Amino acid sequence: MTEPTPEQRIKIEAWAEKCASKKQTWIRYLTKLYGPRFIREYGTPKRIMCYTPQQLYGQILHFNRGLLNTAFISVNGYAKTVIATDRERQKVKPDNNSVIITRLFNDFDIEPEKGVYTDLVHKESLEFYDRFEDYPREIRYSGSRGFHVEVLKNMTITELNEFNRDIETLKMTTLCTKTDIGRLYRIPYSLHQKTFRQCIPIDPSWSLDKIINESETFRAPPAVIL
Repeated sequence: MTEPTPEQRIKIEAWAEKCASKKQTWIRYLTKLYGPRFIREYGTPKRIMCYTPQQLYGQILHFNRGLLNTAFISVNGYAKTVIATDRERQKVKPDNNSVIITRLFNDFDIEPEKGVYTDLVHKESLEFYDRFEDYPREIRYSGSRGFHVEVLKNMTITELNEFNRDIETLKMTTLCTKTDIGRLYRIPYSLHQKTFRQCIPIDPSWSLDKIINESETFRAPPAVIL
């Protein structure tokens, strides 16, 4: 984990206090995103089972706000759990055969040593976003180098696999993560654990400077756009 500077620490603590005071706002937001009950995994990055928005909010407050760890969640939910053996210990895990695909998540990012900068990541994510104008969708800044495009679309596993094969033909340099059954993604309005910026939905017309400035203006989540 990156250690925040004293100035960042002051901002983070003020934001954590604001988030704690907006508990019901957070829970309403998470309920609209994922429903009143769900089976998903929260990533700290260690995976923890979550079943309600209230439980998910508690994980965010503890791990992301308190410990400055990641705040990831399963892209899609599951209908059932199974008991699995992990390193000779039994634990509850989602049943991959019961996945309910209601959204697609695509991550645009690239390591800086590849010589591709954030402006290209931004450009390609916008191009991908524009392809889904017929569906509810949202484009978000990760808080670091990347951008996320999330699309609400019900699919079977077979349709998802076909979709992933199709988008590979787009040859986008910075498309690094596609939706799969076990995929986790950064929770909107959570804090990036390295830059201490907020993962936020963006307006496609915003410049990169405005996007970064907005991500440093900490806020509780508003009404859901998706």
